[in-house]
Amino acid sequence: MKKSIILAMASMLLSAGAMAQTDHSFQKNNWFITGGVSTEGFMNTDGYVTASGKIGAGIWFNPWFGLKLEGVAGGTHLMKEYGGKVYGAHLSYLAHLYGAKEYKPFNLNLTLGMGFYHHETGNALQRYSYINILNGNFGLQAVYNITPRWSIYAEPGLLVQPKYYRPDEKKDVAPSGYLTAGITYTFKDQFKGQGQKVSAAEMEQVQSQLRSMNEENARLRDRVNALEEEQKQQAPVATTATAPTADAAKTLQDAPDYVAFFNINKAYLSEKEAVNLGAYAELIKNHPESKFVITGYADKQTGTAEYNERLSQQRAEAVYNTLVDKYGVNKDQLRTDYKGGVDTMFQENPRLSRAAIIRIEK
Repeated sequence: MKKSIILAMASMLLSAGAMAQTDHSFQKNNWFITGGVSTEGFMNTDGYVTASGKIGAGIWFNPWFGLKLEGVAGGTHLMKEYGGKVYGAHLSYLAHLYGAKEYKPFNLNLTLGMGFYHHETGNALQRYSYINILNGNFGLQAVYNITPRWSIYAEPGLLVQPKYYRPDEKKDVAPSGYLTAGITYTFKDQFKGQGQKVSAAEMEQVQSQLRSMNEENARLRDRVNALEEEQKQQAPVATTATAPTADAAKTLQDAPDYVAFFNINKAYLSEKEAVNLGAYAELIKNHPESKFVITGYADKQTGTAEYNERLSQQRAEAVYNTLVDKYGVNKDQLRTDYKGGVDTMFQENPRLSRAAIIRIEK
């Protein structure tokens, strides 16, 4: 009775759901809002924006195509002794140059844009108290991802615009350097499934827990066997006895469960996991009459149910193929199963739910 209770508890612990990670792909059609400050004029002293604020919104259609529209307001320096104000709107094209394929702490983006600006010069230029211009820019945006949704950026670049600060030369074009810094919030995570890998220490800790449970099961099994033996000795001696069959001797009553861990959004075994699986393959081959089931899991909190179901199936198949193709296990001893996205299985840690578990079929 106690044996059955312990085995049931162990099964519940191992079967409790997992938090699998997701497809780790770029989140397309992802809206964002942004705000920042900017200055310019590193290439001339006649006219430049001393400081301006920017507030805007945009969307990433895919890693190589994003659009951002910003409103701009600030102050300008005109010639040597005058100032002014500037208002306008700026439209930018964005593309990932680095960090488009998977989540990284740092990204590098290309920016190309054009803006419509209204410059007010007050009494500084008298007859030309205001002027409207179009400009264009090219920049490189260095981004640091604070969280999967929040990021900060610094963007140096080149701005080309008319000489609005010289009325007699306003048709001429002048280049200026600029520097913008800001913060961005995306409404969805930038990537599905970004996160940390399962560490070797965490893997070993879970395996250690499983070994402890299996050792407890073995102790209980030995106790039950001893009690059964005592009952046999106290029972009347039968006239005939039936020896255990060879098949029964080859069948495992209990076998330790094995957990193979996978990295985020991966369905292939690491070299370490493939090596560790070799020992369990020998146990399976030494008991050819025993049957085993390989169950794959994934994390339901990130990613669609359809994707997690496919990912958990692929993880189970990866373990199956390694046992059969690499270690020569008889495929008739194995079958695969998959649970898709489930709740946290081990230590309330979602990373430890990216797994496939091998169990003996009772």
